[in-house]
Amino acid sequence: IVASIDTSGSIQNSELQEFLSEIVGICRSFDNLKMKLIVCDAKVQEVYDVTNGSVEEILSLKMKGGGGTSHKPVLSHIEEELPSTKLWIALTDGYSDIHQLSEPNFNVILVISKNGVKQPFHFGETIFLE
Repeated sequence: IVASIDTSGSIQNSELQEFLSEIVGICRSFDNLKMKLIVCDAKVQEVYDVTNGSVEEILSLKMKGGGGTSHKPVLSHIEEELPSTKLWIALTDGYSDIHQLSEPNFNVILVISKNGVKQPFHFGETIFLE
């Protein structure tokens, strides 16, 4: 499992906290969870190892970013560095180039923030936070 958090300039601090809360929820829901967390704006800023025992560490992360938005670096990182990925969970407002990407060969869940785009994407499952 790979999760990514959009840290571009269009993401507010409240949205970042909401994204981190979702990651914590995932951690608490699964025993023996081992997941990569990619922090990205227009480039990959950080990559973290996440387990269900790292909740406090996740909540204290300082997110780098604030630039433009591109999900291409995330997809490239997954394909090059994490080729056995079965699921990508992208937490974003959806204001990015994600609609230009080709459908990857693994499952995708796009989690869109409250202030994000209101339409589903051409691949994956779209979940709208409320």
